[in-house]
Amino acid sequence: MSEPDAVDVFDARLVLGVQGPLRAFNHAGVLSTSDVHVALRLARLSTLRHDDVCLGAAFAARAPRLGNVCVDLATIHATADADADAPQDLGALPWPDPTVWLRHMSGSPIVGIDRPLHLEGTTLYLDRLWATQTLARNPPSAET
Repeated sequence: MSEPDAVDVFDARLVLGVQGPLRAFNHAGVLSTSDVHVALRLARLSTLRHDDVCLGAAFAARAPRLGNVCVDLATIHATADADADAPQDLGALPWPDPTVWLRHMSGSPIVGIDRPLHLEGTTLYLDRLWATQTLARNPPSAET
């Protein structure tokens, strides 16, 4: 849905009242309502609202919905697609500069050890999925 189109207040795919990049990506069909609501909840819990961090959190929430455990913030702008009927120009969306985006994510209070999100290089995970991946890569040794 393009911005000039009328917004259907009964369209369950759209989050009403959200602004900035989350709105743009949600209206383009890249982020679902659940992705956006996870990001908004994490922002509220951290008492810090930064558009880049919220967008990263939404993409981390989106990853398992699409069968992935993480999102690569350095390349997502080139690999994302939309769940929309009409073709979208995803390049026209307000993608953050990857270097700046990673800096904002790494400095966020919701990213890190014992935090909801985990950043490993350019890859962002929901912490639960990062822990599962870490355990799969480094299984505990059996002690007798």
